Amino acid sequence: MSQETVVPQELLRRFNGTLVYRGRFDDFISRGEHFVIHEDASLFRNGIELVYYGEGYSWSSDTQGDVFIQLDGRLLRNGKDTIYEGVLDRWAPDGWGNVIIQIDNRLLRNGTEPIYEGEWDAWRSDSQGAVIIRLNNRFLRNGTELIYQGKCDAWTSDAQGNVIIWLGNRLLRNGTELIYEGVWDEWWTYRNGIMVQYDEKDGTKSLVYYNPFDHMASPFDD
Repeated sequence: MSQETVVPQELLRRFNGTLVYRGRFDDFISRGEHFVIHEDASLFRNGIELVYYGEGYSWSSDTQGDVFIQLDGRLLRNGKDTIYEGVLDRWAPDGWGNVIIQIDNRLLRNGTEPIYEGEWDAWRSDSQGAVIIRLNNRFLRNGTELIYQGKCDAWTSDAQGNVIIWLGNRLLRNGTELIYEGVWDEWWTYRNGIMVQYDEKDGTKSLVYYNPFDHMASPFDD
């Protein structure tokens, strides 16, 4: 990593960090083996492949690298295939090319197949075909299987169906296994760890993959 960077070198060493991408973009989402860069009106898979270009949409991506577009009352896979059309309160990809639709207190795959009905404070897809329900500081798969109980500042799920807990300046798998401790500007899950965004002084942004138990080659290695 020869280019000047604000990425903390001691954190790269401590948590086995790998610089994956550096460039100018608005925001990103990473899940599974892929990340998607949002720049102006364009979405690029892994920072290279243009997946979608357009205006006036909201978007998300899944663990397979597919991009989901919400536009004019429809949900489109990669901007082409209509998966759902109709009313909804919230939605999220399920990791299998489908979407989970929230209507009132129900969660439905593609708006038709029931997954869960009941109470929650928040919910996420577990990318394994189920959902994770947060209720009263308990994190429950499909509302029954306890994954973690405790406080958090924020949370999400990873491609393996775990819960990643943000607590203070730490990110912990299922609330116990430390993946990263330090500073960041944004973060998502990636592969079997996390992806951290650092805002550089020159206006670019760096994406660094952290996992103490996994290594990947960096395109920026000298």
